[in-house]
Amino acid sequence: MIPTCIISYSIKKLYIVNIPQNVNMKIIAHRGASMEAPENTLPAFKRAIELGSDYIECDIRLTKDKVPIVFHDDKINETLISELTFEEVKGQNKNIPTLEELLSLKFNKTGLMIEIKKIDPLSDVEIIYDMVNKKKFPPDFYLGSIEIDIATYLHQLDPELPLIGIVELEEQLDEFLKLNPQVLAFHYPLLDPKRIASLQAKKIKVWAWTIDDPHFEMEGLDGIITNNVAHFLQTRSPESDAH
Repeated sequence: MIPTCIISYSIKKLYIVNIPQNVNMKIIAHRGASMEAPENTLPAFKRAIELGSDYIECDIRLTKDKVPIVFHDDKINETLISELTFEEVKGQNKNIPTLEELLSLKFNKTGLMIEIKKIDPLSDVEIIYDMVNKKKFPPDFYLGSIEIDIATYLHQLDPELPLIGIVELEEQLDEFLKLNPQVLAFHYPLLDPKRIASLQAKKIKVWAWTIDDPHFEMEGLDGIITNNVAHFLQTRSPESDAH
């Protein structure tokens, strides 16, 4: 199979990534279409939907008054999100949306990957779980975390939940496998063709994040999490557009 060369741009660097032709990989918009709008904002999510992303990836944290918001970092202006009320958060950054606002968007065919960031107490995970269930979000979504304790709590809460484990370190993998996740999203240096094939044999989909290595080979992957959504969608075979 002859690879197609894709040139993708970030703010600081130029990356060249090889992707095989006609591969039915899902394209996951990292924090929305974050090269075209501020990350983890409603404009970024709306743009990702307009582009036809297969999924949107987002990060969820809880404020002091237990409002789920879409925000990656644990602090805003040097203050922990968990120590600020939602009103205080909005006072510092009015563009931070709530999870409820995100779930209220018209997703069309785009799915959603929800990453729950560190939460204390752990039982507050149920606030996010309940909100997703209350909204009756279409079945094409995944809920999970990079934190083993959060992923474990979700699995115990609902063994049928479409669970995604986000693997950053080698030692996390065995713990995630115990939870029978539908998807494992790996920091890409942890992946190789043998591991991808082994996990797929267990009926686990394999995604990689965030693609920025010019020598990275993606053949065999089920999905990539990327900031460069438009470029990857433009180079994908039309036959892979259906979910």
